[in-house]
Amino acid sequence: MQGRTHNCGQLRLENAGEKVTLVGWFENIRKVSKNLGFVILRDFYGTTQIVVETRPDGAVFCNQYRVYH
Repeated sequence: MQGRTHNCGQLRLENAGEKVTLVGWFENIRKVSKNLGFVILRDFYGTTQIVVETRPDGAVFCNQYRVYH
C-alpha cells in the first residue's frame, strides 16, 4: 500500500470536504494564471481534476476536484 485513502475512480461528490490522498501520475498540468492551475491525476481506476491555488503568502493548496471516468 502506498498510503492512498482513495483511488481516482472512488471519489464522489459525497467526498467533498474530506482530506484524501491519491496516488497516480500527472496526465496533464494546465496553468491558468499566476495563482490558479489544474492538474489531471490518473491512476488505473480513473482520472481526477485537481484545482491548485496559491495564497498570497506563496503557499500552495488543493481544495477542489472533479472525477471523470
